[in-house]
Amino acid sequence: MRPALHQLGTADIAPLEARIAAFPEVWQDLARSCYCTLLSRAGWPQAGQGALAALAEQAAALAVGVSEDLGGSQPYIPVGLSVLASEKCARVVRAWRDGRPFKAIAEAEKITDRRVRQIVSAWQHETFARRQGALDLAPKN
Repeated sequence: MRPALHQLGTADIAPLEARIAAFPEVWQDLARSCYCTLLSRAGWPQAGQGALAALAEQAAALAVGVSEDLGGSQPYIPVGLSVLASEKCARVVRAWRDGRPFKAIAEAEKITDRRVRQIVSAWQHETFARRQGALDLAPKN
């Protein structure tokens, strides 16, 4: 399970904090997020200090990489990405796009009408954000 930042002890986070001390705040936030994900994949809390130092280095490198790729922009990061990761959610969206009513989808998937609406809404917001990001909004002369 991916630990939340507040779950990490001082010894767990110290290697990362030492590595990113000179980073701008947003880079530090990115590095901390990457570090938590890397910890979960490394078997935290059993990871030793050597592993923590290596993970801190990787997290810092990922933050630098993201800043190189996206620096200067303000990307919208939708919360709903995890919605499409689920096969059930993908089936709900497909059924809705095929014109099936919310109630029928809910019954078929054994979830509530409300949950169907939440899944569809998250998908719509994500799709809208993706399309809006591609708009050319520069003034025309």
